Amino acid sequence: MEQYVALKTFTDQQTVNTVCIALENSAVPVMIEHIECAQSGPSYDVSFRLLVPVQFTQSARGVLGRIGIPSEDTDSSAARAA
Repeated sequence: MEQYVALKTFTDQQTVNTVCIALENSAVPVMIEHIECAQSGPSYDVSFRLLVPVQFTQSARGVLGRIGIPSEDTDSSAARAA
């Protein structure tokens, strides 16, 4: 199985789309994990976690830097099997 790591988490879907396009244009595979966090009341907060294969982590961070998105909140301990 291929191992994926969390590259970065976003709360804005338009930013996620922009980052995914940049990654894919740079031949970096990417998956989006949708995360819903319950709030008080009936509404939910939604976040989007971008996951990349372990071997593409450095390339993906480079792409983030080129499009002006810092990657310092990257959680490299969040490896996932897909």
